[in-house]
Amino acid sequence: MKKVKILTTWWTLFQEEENNVRQVKDNSESMIQKTKQILKTYANIDDIESVYNIDSSDLTPEKRELLANNILRMEAQDPTKYSGYLITHGTDTMAYTSSMLSFLLKGLKKPVVLTGSMIGLGEADSDGPNNLVNAIQVSTNPELMGVLICFWDKVIQWNKAKKEDTGAFDTFDSPKYDLIGRFTQAEWSATKKLILNKEQVSKSNAIVEKQQTELFENLHAKVMPLKLVPWMDLSIFDYLVQSKVEGLVLEGYGDGNVPTSKEFQDKIAMCIAAGMVIVLKSQCHTGPAEHKYEGAQAVLNLGVISGMNMTSEAAYTKIMWLLANKNKYNTKEMFATNVSWELL
Repeated sequence: MKKVKILTTWWTLFQEEENNVRQVKDNSESMIQKTKQILKTYANIDDIESVYNIDSSDLTPEKRELLANNILRMEAQDPTKYSGYLITHGTDTMAYTSSMLSFLLKGLKKPVVLTGSMIGLGEADSDGPNNLVNAIQVSTNPELMGVLICFWDKVIQWNKAKKEDTGAFDTFDSPKYDLIGRFTQAEWSATKKLILNKEQVSKSNAIVEKQQTELFENLHAKVMPLKLVPWMDLSIFDYLVQSKVEGLVLEGYGDGNVPTSKEFQDKIAMCIAAGMVIVLKSQCHTGPAEHKYEGAQAVLNLGVISGMNMTSEAAYTKIMWLLANKNKYNTKEMFATNVSWELL
């Protein structure tokens, strides 16, 4: 039976409610035992480690760095010990962690699967057992590599996931990219079967095969997202410069458009002159940012970088990763380079 390392963080699966408020409780040990009971027939999962016990909304760069480096160090010690890794995680920031791990764990030639739940194990009708069982099957699948989210019968690649619903079990989707796989259940069967998108799996594995793993000890970078809205006070750009923001993910209108006004264009030029790296993407969940309009073309000519088809989570985590390691990479050149299929 294959052996899987499970790394737990506090998540909805382990939640407890008090006065209708979800709270972090020190219940990891009891929930770990429940997790073992659910998964014992699918893999050897005696090895479960609680990495930290916090709400995913409180995650810091240091915490995500710790998660990645724990995996890389275990791989360095014995690359044959585990066939895959399963990470339990809160849904609110799971897409950000998955995106960041796609860069921090690039080149890892086995699956690292994130899952969670909308309803805790201790509550009626919890989706936790379904997600755990599906995720353990993904983490032991020999055809899969890289970071994946497995949630409510969907398998989503690396940095393509978005949380789309505040309460539905089917909360995650991949709006800019096909699913890697999906679990289906025939009427005559008691168990679900994983159906993989073979073409997508082959393409993603080809990227992982070419990559080398690296240990990153630093994710500290001042990066801000900014969504353009009509009538925005453009003095916000002065504040960003004064605050020494290093990177800006600018979400433009439509296919990645921005105002043509001289005031706006001058603010962008000021930010770039101050050394800020600016990535321009679309606010839309589907479709690429093609920047066909005059305003967008003008800021691209100033040195703004296109976010192309990236999700907001992928653009934000990639620029943070690059700026934090600018001693290793040319930030602008590397951002325009496809590292983990984030640009496709």
